Order: sequence, then C-alpha cells, then structure tokens
Amino acid sequence: MIYDFTADDVFEIVEQLERNGNQFYREAAQNTDNAEYKKLLAEKDSIVFYLGIKEMVPEKYGKDKLDKIIKEEMGHIKILSKELVALKNQ
Repeated sequence: MIYDFTADDVFEIVEQLERNGNQFYREAAQNTDNAEYKKLLAEKDSIVFYLGIKEMVPEKYGKDKLDKIIKEEMGHIKILSKELVALKNQ
C-alpha cells in the first residue's frame, strides 16, 4: 500500500519523536556518564529517518519543508559534536 505523507503528517511524527527524545535524554543522563554520546547517536538516527521519509512526501504536500527539519537536526549534531569533543579533552 502506498501512502503519500503530507508535511503536516511528518510534523506530527516529528513532534512525537521530540517528546520521545526528551524522555530518552533525561533517562540517559541518569543512567550513564556519557549522555552526550547517546544524544549524538539519536540525532544521527533522526536525520536518517527524515531523509527516508522525505522521499515519501510529494512536492505538493510540502517535501521542501523537511529540508528545514534536516538542517536543524544537522545543527544539533554540530553542537553535540563540539560538546563531546570538549568533554573528551577535559
């Protein structure tokens, strides 16, 4: 079965992923000394998800809007990578 996602469909999924991510980060911080590394991996997984789902969103349903989300997630990776390097250098 083929289903065309709209950008709004993806935004709903993204909102849930963000809620799940927040919970994950809180739990990771409590259970490990290296929560920054886990955050980095989660952000990378998010980008892979968005790139995959982007192919299922037709242009007419807002495919271009997903690029903004992907760029935002890439920005998170840059920030987290810098934090991880700083932690390793301490």
